[in-house]
Amino acid sequence: MQVKLSKNKPYLFIISSQFIHKIAESLYDLVMPLLVLYITGSPVLMGVMYILGEVAEYLVFLFGGAIADSFNRKKLLITIAILQIIFISLIPIFEHIGILSITLLFIVAFVIDLCVCLYGIADISIIPQIVERDELPKANGIMQSVVSTSSALGPAVSGIIIAALGLFGSIWINALLFMVLLFTFRYLRDMKQTDKEEDGNVNPKTILMKSLQGIKLTFKKRLLLVLVFWQAFFIFGIHGSILMLIFYLESDIGFGSDGIGVVMTFGAIGGILSGLVFAKVQKVFKGKNGILIILGTVFAGIMFILLPFATAWYSIGVIYLGIMFSIAIVSRLISLYIQYNVESKFLGRAFAASQLISSILAPLSILIAALLAENVGTEYVFLLSGAVLLLSSVLAVLFNINNYKWIDDSTLPSKSEGS
Repeated sequence: MQVKLSKNKPYLFIISSQFIHKIAESLYDLVMPLLVLYITGSPVLMGVMYILGEVAEYLVFLFGGAIADSFNRKKLLITIAILQIIFISLIPIFEHIGILSITLLFIVAFVIDLCVCLYGIADISIIPQIVERDELPKANGIMQSVVSTSSALGPAVSGIIIAALGLFGSIWINALLFMVLLFTFRYLRDMKQTDKEEDGNVNPKTILMKSLQGIKLTFKKRLLLVLVFWQAFFIFGIHGSILMLIFYLESDIGFGSDGIGVVMTFGAIGGILSGLVFAKVQKVFKGKNGILIILGTVFAGIMFILLPFATAWYSIGVIYLGIMFSIAIVSRLISLYIQYNVESKFLGRAFAASQLISSILAPLSILIAALLAENVGTEYVFLLSGAVLLLSSVLAVLFNINNYKWIDDSTLPSKSEGS
């Protein structure tokens, strides 16, 4: 019997946990750089912490998918929450007993960064296990709206918490949020038992072998391979520009924190709107998701090209809304393809491998954006992004992504097979 999303308790718990985790992540992302400055006063060491976060992310992309596929995902999410509670709590404890150092802070941050990235892999992999197949577009749309809403609220809520409680008081709130997260995971029900491999033998060798299987799986499925490498080019086009936007608004346009906040809010609204309409838009283009990806990419490219010519907060805000709307639609379509066409027991590896490959050009995007902004002007960063995205849409046409079969009916079992 089909269960509607509004009555699907496991799904409701998952989206609730996603909201809580994003708020907790926003608080953590704001507190940790401030702690580095508190302990050392060094912006260089802040950069080192950022690099550690990137290393943790790539390690999870390499091995996290195999971990997510080798254990019961409910238990894995519970374990992640427990580790986050323990390690975030060590910071104020170490400070209280007078042994907190930058080395200990880096160790704690590295473990938490691993947990945050692994949570993302396990979280999105669990959706097809608790949601009916024909509800996946709607489920992904709601998830996108929840993520965008929490991402919009997170920095503001975090700033209020830090201002009211200070750095170390805020960390206890972070630990409390992770405890609430643990509570939501404990009440997950109706989990399918398709996420355990038959051999049941989990060790570093099997994790390595399963990680390689994830990469092989990506290369085995023709459309997945095309989408992943195409997405790498797409991310190359957007990553540097998104990171340079705040610099552009402050240095070139002259916006203060209020104006920048308004523009960022418009971007969050774009993400929320994309989630609200995703299922309906996907239904209209059913069987023609490739066309929808092309249209979304073209629209984002045009918005980037228009961005340097806008000067008022409302025009920049509307353009940024359009950019984030399009990016969210494209990203969710690729995630939906993986959920539709990869067996549940391989989902973690498929998502991890796709993110590993598709993010390979992101550092180059940041480097080029920084060099252009410093030597030519930030507006050329946006113009280049627009050109790259328009070229990406041409590549999508040349790759014939809409001529592939987007839905393989043999891969996902019905929810009725779950326990």
